[in-house]
Amino acid sequence: MKQTRVPSFQLISKLLPKLVKATFEKKGFIQAEILLEWDKIVGQEMSQKCTPEKLVFSKGKKTEGILYLNVHISSGLLIEYGSPLIIDKINSYFGYQAVNRLKIKQVLYREDVIPSSKKEAFKDVSLTVEELNYLNQIPMQELREALKNYLIHYKSSF
Repeated sequence: MKQTRVPSFQLISKLLPKLVKATFEKKGFIQAEILLEWDKIVGQEMSQKCTPEKLVFSKGKKTEGILYLNVHISSGLLIEYGSPLIIDKINSYFGYQAVNRLKIKQVLYREDVIPSSKKEAFKDVSLTVEELNYLNQIPMQELREALKNYLIHYKSSF
């Protein structure tokens, strides 16, 4: 009797698209690669500023879709002006006109969602004693933390 061999290990990168395809199709990701390969499609810098939410096609069509993007609030204008380039990169990746236009929704990412390179930039910036004293005069904890984060982000951009 001949035994058939069952492969015991497979690369997760080969299994992942098969596992998540049904979930992505429900959310409008006909091509799951848009989400899985987003940083390769648009580039590392652009992928840190925006993420795809869903891809919607007209009924009966699988081309000329509308891609909904969540864009960091500070990068909205950059993404808006760069939308023809983003559409071109996506269509070049797929080899046909998968996306015809973008719909942009500006969002404010939480600090725990900010990529690690940004978190390192926050660590390098220190506030002066005068700034800390001013912040400590604010009675509301949430407002004080929000202003402190804003000040750190502002100082790290220079």
